[in-house]
Amino acid sequence: MKKLAAEIEETHSLGRLYDFDVLDADGKQISRVELGIASRKCLLCDNDAFQCGRSRNHGLSDLTEKIETMATQYFNGHKK
Repeated sequence: MKKLAAEIEETHSLGRLYDFDVLDADGKQISRVELGIASRKCLLCDNDAFQCGRSRNHGLSDLTEKIETMATQYFNGHKK
């Protein structure tokens, strides 16, 4: 399940906006690293997302703008 969740996060147009947590039978979170999957990348600079978030490398307005751009491009391309 974690591999599938990571694949969705990496391949779907809006997947990078989600962080799907998967738990094992004991309720412990399964990490990407445990499965040999690369850690998530920052939306703005492609560095490690956790490190960018922790150090607040980017302003909220920059992140919001990126998210809005991604959503607009996705939904404009999926009109019925």
